[in-house]
Amino acid sequence: MNKKLILAIETAIGGGSISLLENETEIDFWIGKREVSKAEDVLEQIASLLGKHKPEKTRIDLIVFSSGPGSMTGARIGFATVLGLQKSWNCQWIGVNVLETLFLLSDKPKRTLTATPFGRKQIACQIFDANNSDCIVKISPEIKTFKEFIEFINQGEVEELIVHDKLFSFINEQKQRNLTKEISLINAGENLAKFIGIKGLRMTNTSASDNHRQYHNYTTKIKDQKIEK
Repeated sequence: MNKKLILAIETAIGGGSISLLENETEIDFWIGKREVSKAEDVLEQIASLLGKHKPEKTRIDLIVFSSGPGSMTGARIGFATVLGLQKSWNCQWIGVNVLETLFLLSDKPKRTLTATPFGRKQIACQIFDANNSDCIVKISPEIKTFKEFIEFINQGEVEELIVHDKLFSFINEQKQRNLTKEISLINAGENLAKFIGIKGLRMTNTSASDNHRQYHNYTTKIKDQKIEK
């Protein structure tokens, strides 16, 4: 396989994260500490990562960004950043669903629920069903309250749960108190950009126009969702 240098940007969840990869091997990363990603932080940290490892900017082969679900403001920051960098570097780019990227961590074959924070009081989640090497999406991404999320798990459909680090402690606590079903729990951490980069590399046959349409469809579908503060 030819070596590809990948810049992955996740700005839709919390303070976001950035990852620099060579193919599927991470070279370095950054995790934001703010509640919501800021454009100036993202640009500053991209410059810092590239300056630290000194790759020629023209060597960036692929830029991958998160198209959500998550903060609309954050997702737009990532999208605008990618468009600016792509124009400057003339490289390939792609947007990916962050819930789908978490499925990369699945211990197949299992019925898996991936989940990330959505605002302060809600959770974005999606079910996947693994059949050998095939991934079948069972439901579209859904937004649930914390209570609805636990009730959904207790219905018994889910065998494995892969979550962002900010949800991991909450789920562990619920396993002791309110979860009535045994479930495998995997902490994806805060550096989701790494998995976004890997997923994007595996999807590079998708055209840029398809990516733009995918992002537009996501924003159209989610923008009317009420985010509880």
